[in-house]
Amino acid sequence: MKPDSKETGPPKPSDRGCEPTPQTTAAELSYIVELLGELNQMADRGGYPMLSYFIELARLEAAELTRKQGEHKAHPCKPNDNMD
Repeated sequence: MKPDSKETGPPKPSDRGCEPTPQTTAAELSYIVELLGELNQMADRGGYPMLSYFIELARLEAAELTRKQGEHKAHPCKPNDNMD
């Protein structure tokens, strides 16, 4: 790898010169969910059940964060407390 070559992948907030927006964060989380699903399938097919399990946990966490982002966006003035 050449020293002046750049890494690929989604840009980091510091690379863009701005703070992440909720839309950017939701898009990034959705991308993470998708990639983790693919990695989970690879680990499962490869015969690595423990690895598959932990990847699935990470995918579920990212999916939950994506869902919470959507709730926050739908109700920006309402605090998100689950104290019902």
